[in-house]
Amino acid sequence: MNSRNVNLREAPALPEKIEDWQRQIGAERTLNDLVEDVHRILVNESPKYREYLRAVYDQHAVELSLAADNVFACIMIREKAKAIGSTEVAEEKIGVINLALGVASL
Repeated sequence: MNSRNVNLREAPALPEKIEDWQRQIGAERTLNDLVEDVHRILVNESPKYREYLRAVYDQHAVELSLAADNVFACIMIREKAKAIGSTEVAEEKIGVINLALGVASL
């Protein structure tokens, strides 16, 4: 085994918060990714949004229906997407946003 004296550069420090991490993947971001972005904003900003996602049974849902609560959460996602200029999410149908939210909130 040859031992060479090589100067290795020190790796940069890792970000402390997840919000500071930058995506290094070269692939296009999917609708799931875009919905997750809006979902994360709403989780931080909106207690009402969190209420819509909290229930596990219909009896505990805000509207006494998990399906109805999901629709209201998705409407909030679409409205927030409009407000922040996320056009692809803002122009999507509620049913599609609901499917993406199911992936994003796992």
